[in-house]
Amino acid sequence: GGGKGDKGASASGGGRDRDGSRTATTTTSSGRIMNLVSNDVERFLLATLFVSYLFWAPVQSIAILVLGIHLIGPSFAAGYGLLIGILVPMQFYLSGKFATLRSKVARLTDARVTLLSQAISGVRVMKMSGWELQ
Repeated sequence: GGGKGDKGASASGGGRDRDGSRTATTTTSSGRIMNLVSNDVERFLLATLFVSYLFWAPVQSIAILVLGIHLIGPSFAAGYGLLIGILVPMQFYLSGKFATLRSKVARLTDARVTLLSQAISGVRVMKMSGWELQ
């Protein structure tokens, strides 16, 4: 009888459990999850735009190299090799730096979402407890 009713009330989050720290943790987790999901969706959308470059970039590079050697001569191959030899490593270096900065921004965003979620939970507790000014 009474034990089942109590168990149902606490499982539904009623009473003090709803106002406690468990709700704040749940709210924080959902805010963090929403942030991660939105970042992942954004990355998938961008990936669909640029995935075709995995095929077309090497094809175009080889076509430009062949055409340049045909029109200009072997000196084009030397300049092209120098260009690729400098820009490709620089691209890898800069993309690594960008990834580091992106992870720092994600951590700051997570902290901001957590702080806002905690503030909203605090306001909810105050409203439920009747602590707001009339």
